[in-house]
Amino acid sequence: MTLMQWHRRVGILACGALLLWSLSGAMHPLMSRYQPQPAVRTAPLVAPLAPDAPSLEEILARESVPALTEARLLQLPYGPAWRVETQAPKAAARYFLAANGEEVPDGELRHAEFLARHFLGDEDSAITVIERIEHFGEDYPYVNRLLPVHRAQFAREDGMQVFVDTRQALLATLVDTRKARMNWIFLTFHNWRFAEVKDGARAAVAALFLIAVLATPLLGYRLYQRRRSLVLTGARAWHRRLGLTVSVVVLLSSGSGLWHLMKGVQDRAGAPEGPRRAAQTLPADTLNTRRLRLDEPMQSLVLLSHEGRFWARVTTLAPKTDGTTHSHHDGNHGAEGHGGHGGGRSDAPAFEVRYLPLDDRQPATLDEERHAFALAGQLSERGAPEPTATPITMFGGEYGFINKFLPVMRFQTADTRLYVHAETRTLAAAVDPADYAEGWSFAQFHKWQALEPLLGRWPRDLLQIGFALAIALVSLLGLVLFARRAPVQARKN
Repeated sequence: MTLMQWHRRVGILACGALLLWSLSGAMHPLMSRYQPQPAVRTAPLVAPLAPDAPSLEEILARESVPALTEARLLQLPYGPAWRVETQAPKAAARYFLAANGEEVPDGELRHAEFLARHFLGDEDSAITVIERIEHFGEDYPYVNRLLPVHRAQFAREDGMQVFVDTRQALLATLVDTRKARMNWIFLTFHNWRFAEVKDGARAAVAALFLIAVLATPLLGYRLYQRRRSLVLTGARAWHRRLGLTVSVVVLLSSGSGLWHLMKGVQDRAGAPEGPRRAAQTLPADTLNTRRLRLDEPMQSLVLLSHEGRFWARVTTLAPKTDGTTHSHHDGNHGAEGHGGHGGGRSDAPAFEVRYLPLDDRQPATLDEERHAFALAGQLSERGAPEPTATPITMFGGEYGFINKFLPVMRFQTADTRLYVHAETRTLAAAVDPADYAEGWSFAQFHKWQALEPLLGRWPRDLLQIGFALAIALVSLLGLVLFARRAPVQARKN
């Protein structure tokens, strides 16, 4: 076949895919810009415990609970409550009022409703559905990372849905009717979720079309080099001009997209749906929470195990200082990666973290770095981490908003950077050289993040939309030229 024939045949395969990807890709900035925003980004403050409140170990003894895997003091509408998880397989979390030790019926659902209203700032609208989500899907895609979560559907004109993580008192995402429609369009036409097939098969088909997209501008440019002296008019002239203008963008975006697709399939193969967390056991008779004397509101109080001893990790509001506090906020308010890009919020409240021992042994001190280092050693699959830690209190660079957890400690192994969230014992991210290279490629060549500090976010987004529409127009012109050519070719045959 001639070069022109190759360009036509490969191009016709690529044109349909390019139309879907470019037009749905043009929605990316709009999805971010119109993402619903929460009224607040931090969990409700926990009121101090009353001096005569029963201790957690007393409550557990009365309920004949020998050991826990999780224990957190949190706020409910009725006051502070203990949220505990036991070692029983698939047992639901139980909630006990801290004031008197009474169990809260349907505590998880009541907590989910309280969090949803808190983050949305809506105490009046009815909630029609509260359900537990244990798997990623169309309504709650993989990009949200957190599992399990609860979905609260509000009876409002905007169709607002609030997804919350009750274990950590986190907002996972907000989705209104407009965002749900945008998500559907993007998932269907950009991620190709229009076919009920396994991800591997879908990725293989998408990869085939991406290769065709990569080949088309290369063939077109080679054809232009051979025929640059040929004067064209009408649709053919515009196809050439626009094709030359957008060719580099097509190559960079489709190449980075192909890499991102293949890396995603590789990373998710056999991986758990949610982030990995270090296991722990908290024997009820060794907790001794009676020692805790806290007379100020708390952001969180979590019981944890560290090298055979038991501690309370307490987070309280504090003035921002030179690094002794950590900024907590949700950091993710979108689905499928279209919300809150980039860094953390400079106006986020600052918190002071303290570790209080639940026994009289020495030493009586523990800090975030030592605890996170021990967790990194448990969670690392890439060798032992070095003891030097770097606190990360804002999203940015390779640790973006998609990772959800702040603050985290970063540790280095021989070839991997580990990001550990000490409060929840979670490996928030593990970045090896291949992860970093692919992430950098996707951020710069697919999302154009390097242009944001130069142009500003909205001008960068408008430039992206303009190029996406130009790519769609080139594809349409290609289809028009092919349609004109087809009857002529048929008569020749």
